Amino acid sequence: EDIIIMNSNSSTMTEDFRCLILRLALGRMDVVSSHYRMEQMSLAIEMMEDDSNCEIDGDCAMEAVNSCRSHHSMKRIAHLLSLSLSKSTCTDIGLGDTSNLRSVCVALCTLLTRCSKVSLLSECISTLSQKSDDKDNSNSNSNSNSSHCNLLVDSFVSIVQEQVNDNISSDLYAPALSLASALTSSDNSNSNGNSKSEWVDWWMQCALLTTTTTAGGQLSFASGAAIRLAQPFLATVSQKQLDDQIASMCGLKLRANPESCLETVHAIVSCCSDEHLHWNAHLRGETKLLPSTMKQLRSTKAPMRHLASSLLIQFAINNNNNNNNNNMMRGPP
Repeated sequence: EDIIIMNSNSSTMTEDFRCLILRLALGRMDVVSSHYRMEQMSLAIEMMEDDSNCEIDGDCAMEAVNSCRSHHSMKRIAHLLSLSLSKSTCTDIGLGDTSNLRSVCVALCTLLTRCSKVSLLSECISTLSQKSDDKDNSNSNSNSNSSHCNLLVDSFVSIVQEQVNDNISSDLYAPALSLASALTSSDNSNSNGNSKSEWVDWWMQCALLTTTTTAGGQLSFASGAAIRLAQPFLATVSQKQLDDQIASMCGLKLRANPESCLETVHAIVSCCSDEHLHWNAHLRGETKLLPSTMKQLRSTKAPMRHLASSLLIQFAINNNNNNNNNNMMRGPP
């Protein structure tokens, strides 16, 4: 087990810090003693908190992400990248170049997309949110803290905007929207004036309107894993956004390309089925989600039949939850 000896020289110390971050991304750190691994993680965190020279830049972040080969290494790097983003100094906000901040955001979204674990995304959200709260409760300038948070949101949103504008087929939009949504205040817009309704449009563009063609020539929409990575964002959508934007598009795609988008629609319904969102109005009528789904029960392909039956169960659960909530609101007879 190698021991990193820190140098008092700032440039050497920065290089030592970079080496430490890249070392923590290696798979061999999974098999060393837990004491040594925790010691190295604590050292990296301590250096970030105590030394302004020790920040993870975009190149180091992406190199670390590309070095990760296991869930454990991804978890370590995701935690460090989240801490680095939350720790970024506010002194140059509004004046300096924010490209490095955005590069680290891209690296974090890339890591979360490759891992595809909602639990890891939730940990990153918790770290970023907790650090933002700590800054708000500190004696530092509240305007700087707000600007720093806005810059983070804008960086994540810019990842989605680039994907929409350039019609890029990638899943980075999903964690980017979730992270931006978690850091956005209740005013429903970011510092550039983009509303949550516009975010829903972008999400639909990436998940339901941007398609790729498989080797067999079949259209492919967003995977279930990509939809689940957007779950923290989808949890913030309103009933009106579901009615006006999401449900109708789900019905349209399910009727036009059932085999290609059934998994996508199933994941969307699962992520948008809490007690506040109702799908009942879209099961029949113009949207026709129910007959379109039931038609797939007769598919010759077992995976399609399984997805269709699972989606019907999800509709039933959502309907039951809504009925229970209505009964609770009415009170006892």
